[in-house]
Amino acid sequence: SRESWAVEAPEYVCSDGSAPRTPDKIRTRPLEPPGQPWGPWRLNTVPCPDDASERGDELQEAVEREMARLKVTAAPALIAPVTEWFAVQTPLTVYTRAETQRFEVTLIGSAVQIEVVPESFSWDFGDGSAPLVTTDKGAPFPDQTLTHTFTKKGERTIVLTTSWRGRFRVEGGAWQPVLGRATTRHAAAPVELREIRSVLS
Repeated sequence: SRESWAVEAPEYVCSDGSAPRTPDKIRTRPLEPPGQPWGPWRLNTVPCPDDASERGDELQEAVEREMARLKVTAAPALIAPVTEWFAVQTPLTVYTRAETQRFEVTLIGSAVQIEVVPESFSWDFGDGSAPLVTTDKGAPFPDQTLTHTFTKKGERTIVLTTSWRGRFRVEGGAWQPVLGRATTRHAAAPVELREIRSVLS
């Protein structure tokens, strides 16, 4: 079963000079079992079928599905300085190296470029404290901008969750945003924390 929606587009001009056709959208719902909700509207026909930039909802949905399948390289969780152990009550530096990543795919018969850009970083220090959420990538010691101070000895694993926003373009056209976000997680090597006590001689 399907329900359709249509509008006239008498003033639309196709880029190749051809006559535009009336676009319409459709949405569907399962017949069984009865009472199922309608799905989202999607573009069924476009004014200019040969104009790849006007494929609208269908292409956007295809890009969103593809972005969910992309093998985005996780931004690494890095700590500094690199030593065998760290002292409690001493700030520990964290940072990451996260760069824009680009992928080239073919969707609905068109060459599509997808870019993912790191947008925010969430650091979980594994000690029960609230995650540190920031847009700052940080920097290695001694130019650090992100630090965390542990208060108890033991072993902790620091995990970085990165949120990536996407954009795409079709066959070298204008960039368009991708709805939704991709996320990656990376765990640093376990950190050993020790207490340092002063001893009077």
